Parts: sequence; structure tokens; C-alpha cells
Amino acid sequence: MKRVLIVHFANLNKAGRVIKEIEALKEDYYLDTIGIIGSGYQDVGFFKYKPNGLKTKIDKVIRLLNIQFFRYGHVLSQDYNLGCIEGIEHLLRPDIIIAHNSTGLYFSRCLCKEKEWDIPIILNEHEYEFDDVGNFISSLTKRPMRYYLRHHYNDACKIIACGEYIAREYEKTFNIPNGSVEVIPNVRDYFESITPHKTDENNIKLVHHGIAIPGRQLEDLVKIMDYLDPDRYSLHLYLMQTDKRYYSSINELCKRYSNIEIHVPVEYGQIPTMLNDYDIGISFVPPDSFNHIYCLPNKFFEFVQGRLAIAVGNSPQMAEYIERYDLGVYCNEYSSKEIASRIASLSTDDIERFKSNSNKHAYELSSEMIIPRLKKIVYEFIGK
Repeated sequence: MKRVLIVHFANLNKAGRVIKEIEALKEDYYLDTIGIIGSGYQDVGFFKYKPNGLKTKIDKVIRLLNIQFFRYGHVLSQDYNLGCIEGIEHLLRPDIIIAHNSTGLYFSRCLCKEKEWDIPIILNEHEYEFDDVGNFISSLTKRPMRYYLRHHYNDACKIIACGEYIAREYEKTFNIPNGSVEVIPNVRDYFESITPHKTDENNIKLVHHGIAIPGRQLEDLVKIMDYLDPDRYSLHLYLMQTDKRYYSSINELCKRYSNIEIHVPVEYGQIPTMLNDYDIGISFVPPDSFNHIYCLPNKFFEFVQGRLAIAVGNSPQMAEYIERYDLGVYCNEYSSKEIASRIASLSTDDIERFKSNSNKHAYELSSEMIIPRLKKIVYEFIGK
């Protein structure tokens, strides 16, 4: 069998897009990965990214100075170098590389140059990684990768992104030919055994799950309950304590409400089953950045696999899916009061219809439809 290398400088066991690639390719190819923590798959090779801590801190200062003087080549050469990968000398030559984000693409290019490998590289972009509005430091430190991608995007034989709007933004910003970036959403596995449960019109349960960080403005999500009948509606939160201080503040806020409950998060593979106990899944993201405005998150597809009705804010990409498949409601503006009004306007029959449509389209909106596309992309360049 031929060999595929997946490069993503992250915890691979929590990287949904990497997991999908492994699931799609593990039967037909030998797989190796490079990341911070391994994927957990026994038959998948793993090479750990482990930068020198002290050197990394010193380099940050040097990089900022070099960035100011536009010495981007020097800056890039300091990041993600081969010496940061444990056991890299034992890596067998792959037939193709799947590189996540521009850092992965740049590293893969350097790896191929060092090893004198002439092999194709697929670039898997997640969100729009240069979304730095209002963050000067982040914008500054990303200049080298922005410069690199603008001038060397064709180091990749194929580029994929998680949403239509994000794909078109890459094409526009980096002068990539229109339609070249292929869209592969962050869908979940198909949970065949899950079916919608009957809605109790006197006990409608809303649910939200995800990370607790200030940028998500979960206070606005909690405020939705100010406009809903506490005797009829309840909100259930499954929050990861990514920012412990912020999580504590949200926890304290929720204690003021008799109809809000915070639960212990469940494992990744159990999320759709957990969601099935509820009626309406909520994704309410502040439209304060490109990625927030045009997001199409994992949780949207997890709501579908949980066979829920869905309520979202003014998120155009999610709204398109909601309209296309008749899955729920969305807002025209970012307002806790408006989304509460949309939810309150739903009859029990409406909620049942949305749940039924989630069930109807769960297979179509799952990885069962994505895995063949991932296989096809790889096969197009290296065959089997």
C-alpha cells in the first residue's frame, strides 16, 4: 500500500478533521501523523512535535523584530523546523502529505526540500486563519504565513476548507482561481441508531455544548432565558473549562436562573447521544469576526446527528443549511431577545417537524458522504 503523511500541529485525538482523514484512508493506505498528541489509532504512526520551550520564547522576540523589517524568510525558517519533530529521521517517504493550515504546508514544503522528496501536498484549511480584526499582535505574528501563502499557495496540489464562504475568502485574498478551494464541512459520523424523541410542550429543553472562552460571549446565550417562560423552557450547558476564570463567571451567572443547568461534558464520541435527550440545539455566536459570522461548526452537525431542532443567530452559512433542510430557525440580527422570540414562536408540531428533518437528512449530513470525497481527492493524485 502507498503511504500518507498527515501534518497538524495540534492534539490529533481531538482534531475532528484529522480523525475524518484517518477514517477515510486507513483501509487503503499506510498512515503517519505529525502533531502534539497522537490520534490514538494503534495502526497509525505518530511523530511528536516538541519545540524547545526556552528557545521558543526567545525566538518570539526575535521573530517580532524580524517581522517589523519584513524578513519573512528568516522568520519562517525558525518556526516548525525539522528538529522539533521527535524521531523525524525514521519517517518513511510518503506518497502524499495532507498539511493542516499554512504552518503545516510550510513545514511540509521544508520537509520535502530537506529529504529531496517530490510529492504532492494537500492543504486542509479549517477556518479562515488570518481573521485578526482588532488583534494587532496576532495580525503581526501571522504576517509571515500570510506572505508565504500569498506567494506560494501553489505549493499545494489541492486546497480544502470547511465552508463555502471561507473557501471563497481564501480565493479572493490570495488570488487563488475561483472555485479551486473545495468545501468539506466539519460533519460528524452517522449515528444510525438515534431517533427523535417526542417533545413535551410543557418541558422544552434547549442545549448548547462547547468551549467556555470570552470570545464566545456565553452571557448573551444565557440572556436568552430572560425572554422565555421559565416554567416551560430550560437551558442545558455542556461547557469545557478552556478558560477556567471565564467558566467560573458563567457558572455564577447561571446560578441566578432556576431553569439553567450546567452539566459535565461528555466524551467526543458520546455527544450526539447526549444531545438526543433535548429538543432544540442552540448555536449563538457573536458576529464580531469573519470566522464567527461565517462559521459552520461541528456542533451544528452534532445537533443533526442528535436529531434536534436547531436555533442559530445571524450566521449566514448555518442559516443556508437550516433553510435548505428545514431544520429550525435563525435570526436576522445578533440579539438574545430575537432568538428567544423565534424559539417561543415554535409550536410543538414545528419542533417535531424540525427533529424529523434532522433524522431524514442525518445520513446526508454525516461523514458517510464526506469520506468518499476525501478518498477521491487522495486517489486523484496517487491512486491506491
